[in-house]
Amino acid sequence: HELVVLHVNDTHGRLFASDGARSGEQGGIARLATLVNEVRAEHPARVLLLHAGDVFSRGDPVTVATGGEANFGVMNHLGYDAFTPGNGDFYWGVDDLLAQRAIAEFAVVHANVVYKNTGETVFDPYAIIERNDLRLAVLGLGVIRIEHPLAAGLRMHSPIAAAERLVPELRKQADLVIALSHLGFTADEQLARKVPGIDLIVGGHSHTTLRNAQTVVGPDGKDVLIVQAGEYGRFLGRLDVTVEKTETGAAIVQAKGKLLRVLDGVTADKATVAILERYAAPLQETVCMAKSRVPHPSQGDSPMAALVADALKASGADVVLLRRGDLSGGFEKGPVALADLYRVHPWRNEVFLLAMSGAQIKSAVLNNAFLLDGRAADPVHLEVDKDYSVAAADYACGESACLRALQAQPSGRRIDELLLDYLRRQGLVGEDVW
Repeated sequence: HELVVLHVNDTHGRLFASDGARSGEQGGIARLATLVNEVRAEHPARVLLLHAGDVFSRGDPVTVATGGEANFGVMNHLGYDAFTPGNGDFYWGVDDLLAQRAIAEFAVVHANVVYKNTGETVFDPYAIIERNDLRLAVLGLGVIRIEHPLAAGLRMHSPIAAAERLVPELRKQADLVIALSHLGFTADEQLARKVPGIDLIVGGHSHTTLRNAQTVVGPDGKDVLIVQAGEYGRFLGRLDVTVEKTETGAAIVQAKGKLLRVLDGVTADKATVAILERYAAPLQETVCMAKSRVPHPSQGDSPMAALVADALKASGADVVLLRRGDLSGGFEKGPVALADLYRVHPWRNEVFLLAMSGAQIKSAVLNNAFLLDGRAADPVHLEVDKDYSVAAADYACGESACLRALQAQPSGRRIDELLLDYLRRQGLVGEDVW
């Protein structure tokens, strides 16, 4: 029985091609679609297409604006069979991920993240997929940033313990057991060595470029194959396997892995391009005009952060703390399109509110590199004993020790939503935000 496993991981919202340092344009899901179609034409009814996590968590404006709906829409079009959410796919909140799961025409599997209050898995732990007279068990395993505020209702169990519990049952149901893993290559090696009964691990998370399938000897003495395809859709992983079925079970008897490069020499699939254009068209709307550049420099005060701080004060905050990495750029002079907003803030962070003294705010600026209302200097104007209402991004509230110790409350609004409202009200913005 012949089987071709195609796999992608860690695309991080990149739907369109990007420039490579030495090799021209790379990636782009429309080009990847062409490669998938070519392999399917060569091997009809024998192809399994998998994604090993981090479809969302930043990326192109289309990804950010749609909360990943565009990504799942295109994955439906490509005919993906299964996907396991990566840690980045949880950053926009479980509700967003569940909303996208509702439109998915492929299996979404994850066995070791559960709801704290019920202990039930957020997603189905595995899926059984039939292909070329083979029953394939695809088990989802991964990690989440448990300190992230939007993961407050979740608990992460040991992926190895989850696999040890489920793989014996899956061996009874399927010819092959495939772990679709967002654990990272080193953790995949440990999984292979510790859990008997896994035939193949399709990995992600570590962005590892494995040009050939790696082999690890499992605890039962059998070989376990591990594959991973780099990052950002620059490669389509391909693993050709021959499976032998006997009365006592099935096993991979031959395997050959490689990476197909997604370069500018690959023609983009026209149907996929049309889907992308449909999602991208609304983002060309002009939301305001910039009378001058609004930069976001790598050091010193940031006019762009000051503009965003003005927008976030609509949440009821007195002041705003932003890390430089909360923004990815500024505005150029001229029309500001909706797409530009999502380029400036590609994270969809929710605004959290905290009560902080002037002394705590000064420490956040001076010792933790936060910008206060866009400024990097010592906020001497603050009264050290006075309490202030402070707005900050949800991710910063979970990652920064100086904020994590405080009781942050969700505002119910995202940074991009408040910024859009602000830009439309202002109509005209510029560097002179102070």
